[in-house]
Amino acid sequence: MIENSFIHLPGIGEQTERKLWDQGLRSWNDLETSVHDVFGKKKASTVLVGLEESRAALDSGEYKYFCDRMKSAHAWRLVPPCSDAIAYLDIETTGLGFPPQSHSTTIAVLFKGEILVEHEPQKKRALLERLEVRDTVDTPACPNGLGSSASLSDPERLERIRAERG
Repeated sequence: MIENSFIHLPGIGEQTERKLWDQGLRSWNDLETSVHDVFGKKKASTVLVGLEESRAALDSGEYKYFCDRMKSAHAWRLVPPCSDAIAYLDIETTGLGFPPQSHSTTIAVLFKGEILVEHEPQKKRALLERLEVRDTVDTPACPNGLGSSASLSDPERLERIRAERG
């Protein structure tokens, strides 16, 4: 779906994207071919640069490029190309507030088609270490409805997350 999306491109919002689709421009290739017919010279140039960057980001698996350029409500557009790189993490707690009063009771992960569940503290840590996640882990308990994201490429932040989760 991301190759049929324009909303992440500079100067293109939801209404413009809908108009482009209504004009029969349904892919990056379609837009590239017709960009000078649809936009003025300056905006066409900006859109072409955005398309070039988009292709490079998609080819290299840099999905954060797209997330940084569109509202979180549109992140679902990335699921097909990066579905094998998404880990869904659910951490159950005692619900007694924040650590140290509360602690995790169970960690469950759906990753690369495998469901992993652990209850014991050392095994929970090992489970998090086992994940081969490069950018983010999504959890269902996020105010914006997409899941909160925790960067696993920052070792210090990962260690803080592990310490907080018990």
